[in-house]
Amino acid sequence: MRRALWLIAVLVLAAALVLFSYSPGPPGQMVDVGGFRLHLVCEGEGSPAVILEAGAADAWLTWHQIQPELAGLTQVCSYDRAGIGYSDPGPRPRSRRRAVEELRTLLARAGVPPPYVLVGHSFGGLSARLYTLLHPDEVAGLVLVESSHEEHWARAPRDFWQRHLDQMKGERFEADKAERGEPMPAILAVPGLSWRERRQLRAVARRPAWYRASFDESLIADASRAEFAGLPRTLDVPLVVLSAGRRARPEWRPLELHERWVRIAGELQADLASRSPRSRHVVVPDAGHSLHWDRPDVVVREVGNLVRSARRP
Repeated sequence: MRRALWLIAVLVLAAALVLFSYSPGPPGQMVDVGGFRLHLVCEGEGSPAVILEAGAADAWLTWHQIQPELAGLTQVCSYDRAGIGYSDPGPRPRSRRRAVEELRTLLARAGVPPPYVLVGHSFGGLSARLYTLLHPDEVAGLVLVESSHEEHWARAPRDFWQRHLDQMKGERFEADKAERGEPMPAILAVPGLSWRERRQLRAVARRPAWYRASFDESLIADASRAEFAGLPRTLDVPLVVLSAGRRARPEWRPLELHERWVRIAGELQADLASRSPRSRHVVVPDAGHSLHWDRPDVVVREVGNLVRSARRP
């Protein structure tokens, strides 16, 4: 009897070790976009397709509360930019315009035809807006979820810039460490993932390419003002701007400085909402910068409304 129990225990332990060491492959398709591959996850059917553009260094799973809900309405796709998640590193130097053209190639080669409803969070909001400015005939609508603004650093208090420089040094140091093969923590944590999704994220969350891509995207963010220079200010598409009504104060930030930034951030969000004659600005009082995590229902509702509106003659 004891021998049988011992054997069962050994088998259970062996199975657990195999399961723990198992590294799942990408849940989506790997699409060649010109000598390197990007990871694309699409669900649902219908037009216009919804394309989800994540924040800086965020992977496809940042939309895990949004994508399944919208998939019952139309085709919806999330993806990993170059170097992030399962995607291969892309050509350097990186730029926002290059990333936009890579997304356009990705969708064409994957057989996802325009028009699109583009949804961008934070860093991804600027990318979605740039796509709309460069290829307006391919965009049926735009949803900006706590989007960054190209005038962010021009308007931000000086203290923010020094803090940012310190963070940039840290990101470069971590990218160098990862590329030297030193043990690294997971670069991204997403709340509310299923066991399977956590396994998928864990499989790639220590890749050196992701750490380098994170630093590269900080450089891209710094260059936003230059990349938008000379482009039209106005968008000729339906636009929804979703803004946080709750902005937490970090410990390092004095109250007066925080209140000043909250005012500036509100002005920048209002300016984004003024960019189209067909715009709607929604301030979500109980949501912070990660609005798509705090209130996914609001994002689903507003994106769904844009999709249904685009289908009407």
